[in-house]
Amino acid sequence: MNAGAEITSFAVLHDWYAALAAFRTEAQDALTMLALSLQRAADWLGEQQQYWQRQIRICEEEVTQAKTELRNRQCPDFHGNRPDSTVQEKNLRKAQARLEFAEERMAAVRRWMVQLPKEICAAYDGPAGRLAFFLEGELPSGLAQLDRQMTALEQYANLQAPVAVAVEPAKEKS
Repeated sequence: MNAGAEITSFAVLHDWYAALAAFRTEAQDALTMLALSLQRAADWLGEQQQYWQRQIRICEEEVTQAKTELRNRQCPDFHGNRPDSTVQEKNLRKAQARLEFAEERMAAVRRWMVQLPKEICAAYDGPAGRLAFFLEGELPSGLAQLDRQMTALEQYANLQAPVAVAVEPAKEKS
């Protein structure tokens, strides 16, 4: 009966250690990329807010212009006749529709500017924080412990069994 550790391959342990270390690096990189993506999303919302604010101002000017053209068109001529203002009415409705659309987009951006931080906090911060804590604290200490144990096993495996020395019986002196 062999009482040894019977370790057949240290390469498997070293491969496992390397895979854990690579996982740590890749997971940290993924967390960094995700954080950057979330920041880009927040920045994009800020850009959208500025864009729709500009669009609302432009649309308000278009509505004002369309109203002015309609009023001018509805004024009776010298004979008391009112000219056809169908085109101006249509232009006013289009300008008002564009303004309404821009205001709806602005409202959506504002809702997401409030909602995004809540979603990030609920769905990302907790799990990502736990993973980051694991990657920064627990995994490195686990890797260090694994390294110590692999070293100890390798040293143990390299021990040589003591060589039995044959002892001759002592001869009696006469």
